[in-house]
Amino acid sequence: MLQRVYVENFGLIDRCALDVHAGMTVLTGETGAGKSMLIGAIATLFGQKTHVGVRPDTPQAVIETTLALEPQHPAHEWLLEQGFTADLGNEFTIKKLIPAEGHSRSFCNGQRITQQQIQQLSALVLDIHSQTDTQQLRQKRFQMHILDRFGGCEAALNEAQQAYYTWREAAEALQNAQQNADGHAQRLIELEAQVAELEPLIPVLEQLDSLKEEQQRLTHAVQIGEALGAAQAVLNDEQGVLDALGRVARQLDMVADKAPELGDLNNRFSALDNEASDLVRDLQRALEQAQPDPARLDQINQQLSTVSDVARKHRSEVQHLQELFSTIQHELAQHENPAQSMQHLQEAEQKTQQVFATACTKLSKLRVAAKPKLEKAVASALTNLHMASTRFEVQLDTLEQATATGAEQVTFAVAVNPGQPLGRLQDVASGGEVSRLMLALKQVFYANLPPQLVIFDEIDTGISGAVASAAGAALRELGQTQQVLTITHLPQVAASGAQHWNIAKTTKGDTTTTTITELDKSERQQEIARLLAGTETTAAATAAAQELLQGAT
Repeated sequence: MLQRVYVENFGLIDRCALDVHAGMTVLTGETGAGKSMLIGAIATLFGQKTHVGVRPDTPQAVIETTLALEPQHPAHEWLLEQGFTADLGNEFTIKKLIPAEGHSRSFCNGQRITQQQIQQLSALVLDIHSQTDTQQLRQKRFQMHILDRFGGCEAALNEAQQAYYTWREAAEALQNAQQNADGHAQRLIELEAQVAELEPLIPVLEQLDSLKEEQQRLTHAVQIGEALGAAQAVLNDEQGVLDALGRVARQLDMVADKAPELGDLNNRFSALDNEASDLVRDLQRALEQAQPDPARLDQINQQLSTVSDVARKHRSEVQHLQELFSTIQHELAQHENPAQSMQHLQEAEQKTQQVFATACTKLSKLRVAAKPKLEKAVASALTNLHMASTRFEVQLDTLEQATATGAEQVTFAVAVNPGQPLGRLQDVASGGEVSRLMLALKQVFYANLPPQLVIFDEIDTGISGAVASAAGAALRELGQTQQVLTITHLPQVAASGAQHWNIAKTTKGDTTTTTITELDKSERQQEIARLLAGTETTAAATAAAQELLQGAT
């Protein structure tokens, strides 16, 4: 997956280049050091909005990553469909330039990539989990999203949503028709008057461009005629161009047989003389057509003025009047046979409602089938997170009226302690328990998915001790199939990583800089000891750190 990340002038980061290993990478550092800044850079690169921008007093920020995917990864097919070359084999690069002023630009393998495309690619290779996502687990809509994603219900959900909105549109049209039945007669009179007004104008609208051209010509007929007459006089003058060309042609014709080399010249002048004669005839015809016609000009002016007045009356552009006429005709046809129109609307409402009901049934079957599978998978994952006694249940409650999200409400219910009745997750689970539930769900989701870069921003909030060790082991296990990058304050989780980065913030004068460095074995032990002991590292903390590292391998 992610092999290298380069960040320059982003937030407080001056410049960092990091090689990324497979498996699980942990990020640690003092509070306020900017641990989320690197995550923000990756999120920004892949089209997500963040509150971090270009480092002050620098021209632009640069973010670049190199990713390597398995040949069968779905992202390869997407890249080929979008026309991005794969010159690096299974590798591809994503780069973003963010100027201090102006719009940012993104590139994939050196080719420009749009914001929409980068977000589509992100869905295939990246999943960023923030503390906000953990809080969302308490929301019913998010719980429904989890079940649908696990059960492969997204296509059926989309089908149900489209059918719902189509049905509601048909129902609204029927309701409006029923409510407006009393105003039918008055509306019919209005429509007939509009048709009577617009229909005579259709021939004018159909030849609008030619009428405007004719208006232009007649308006300037006198000026055009004078110019054409003057031009004709010049050509017909005894000393004019036409006469001169004729004389030249005759002179050359007289000697053509005596000087063969003049044959081509003679032909050219003869052709020019013929073309000039044709031009004189065309000029004469143009002069004849350029005669003023005040009556015709008045007629055209009146037609165009009427069209403009009607367009203003209907608050329309002249070029849209024909479309308006068609719309009015269509509505008039419906009003002329209101019973048939009402029947059509009723049939449409019933048909679209049935389509929606069928889509809901299909979606419900998928959710019912996914429910026990999700419960079993989550229970197994919770056992490894020291929550073996926790009961987890997906409750599907049928709604009185189906909505755009289906015919049932999805609720996650848990019982954390033995003998405790099931309750809604949002009511009975503590922050640490919700974090473990989310981690368990993540493990379940990614069991059968193509590899992605999964980023956790402090998913271990609210846990400690043996539970923290279990969370670290779960993240490390997830790193066997996915590439995991996690920010943590817990030494147990930090010790579980295959790679360890430290983030530190330094201030010199008025300049504050965040640096990110990879820790070697000794440095890593000292960092974990700091997490255990606090500011001053003790020998006991160092020994404990060594023990944690040995236990995690």
